Amino acid sequence: MSGKIYIITNVLLVIVFSTANAQIWHCDFGTGIGVHSSGESLSFLPAPPAGTARVRVGNQGGIFALENPGNLLLGTDSELRISAATGASINKFSAFGLTPGTTSTLRFQCVLSGGAGEWYFFIGSGSCFEGNTIFTSSHVFTGIRFSIDTAGTIALSLRGASGWSAIPAAPGLDSVLTFDVYCNNSSHTQPYNYATPVDVAARSVDIWLNGVRVATSAAKSALPDTSHIDSFMFYGSNSPNNASHLLLDDVFYAPSIAATPLPVQLVMFSAVREERTVCLRWETANELNNYGFVVERRDLCDTCTWSDMVFIPGAGASNVLRSYEWCDSSAPSTDCQYRLRQIDRDASTQHSHIVTVVQRGSSRGDLLDVLYPNPARSDVSIVLRMLAPGWIRLVLYSSTGMRIAELMPRRVLPAGQHHLGFHCSHLPRGRFICVIEGPFGVRYQRLVLL
Repeated sequence: MSGKIYIITNVLLVIVFSTANAQIWHCDFGTGIGVHSSGESLSFLPAPPAGTARVRVGNQGGIFALENPGNLLLGTDSELRISAATGASINKFSAFGLTPGTTSTLRFQCVLSGGAGEWYFFIGSGSCFEGNTIFTSSHVFTGIRFSIDTAGTIALSLRGASGWSAIPAAPGLDSVLTFDVYCNNSSHTQPYNYATPVDVAARSVDIWLNGVRVATSAAKSALPDTSHIDSFMFYGSNSPNNASHLLLDDVFYAPSIAATPLPVQLVMFSAVREERTVCLRWETANELNNYGFVVERRDLCDTCTWSDMVFIPGAGASNVLRSYEWCDSSAPSTDCQYRLRQIDRDASTQHSHIVTVVQRGSSRGDLLDVLYPNPARSDVSIVLRMLAPGWIRLVLYSSTGMRIAELMPRRVLPAGQHHLGFHCSHLPRGRFICVIEGPFGVRYQRLVLL
């Protein structure tokens, strides 16, 4: 099994394609930053594992930007931000010349933000994926249109043989959207597993949005039957003042129907120094075929070797919230890092995001207390000690990945102890995740509002 663990608050969302006989193409946009604002480029994005990645800005404004950090709930490291054009001179990201297949699976994570506009995703094969134009029906196996009105409402449509038809889903702005697109351009039904055994009919497409099948064996568009699929693209248009944005990360492509996605969804992963130990805590929202987790540790350097510390059995299959905790009593007093190695029952493995724990008294700052009271009704406080001046930011997210509020914009705090308070009476009630950024890295804390 091949795949990746990624962070969605840095809520870890693990989705793994299991394809024993197919190459997995993965694009996570690396770790760099930069802006492309004019014309086309074949070198702005990191080189993909196969084929060609291309960006193009038309003559109606907008940009491509590699951001790190960007939206903390979206993927890992850098993400690609696309600003839509004001009219039909589209701003377009495409990948073509991938390993071809009459069947394929594509997964991507995205966030739509900003103002009104139109966004399109297409998968297929043909010259429209390599140039500056919009889609050509005969090149397209299927497509998704995202229409955003001035009120911020998103309407989804599916491209089929007879044009566009509505997709029965109502995603929100600033929410992480995970799409699985199963394309079957062969003449036979193709089985796969998505928690339970399912299949996609010949010359049809299945689409899953955040784990819900929103298109079931829907008719494909006009790509000729049994033609190979080897390209995809995203583009944006018709956005006044270039105000509509698509944030994209962790794109997976396989030239076959992925046999088994693995939705081990960790909704929290943190490491906190407590006296002479370091305690790791993580939670999963659901698991499938999860054998367990190995906790790995290393000193704080990119070339240091990871060591296995302990194995924590997983739940196997679960669709309820599960909590895990392990405290490292042998943790060094110096800076160190931890990560999880998730192991599937077929022995395949994937690594989580890395969390850094600084030595007590480090000049990068040290959280004394986190959020209190917790649960809370109207006001929440945090105590923070900064042993040197540094910046900090607090952002509140829902458990599904929607950005709820920025409790504190990024600002520099002087050295010393700080008691920071926030009013929450105007916020919705429920369970949330507070993302705390600072010189110490990123911390994640549960917050319940009653």
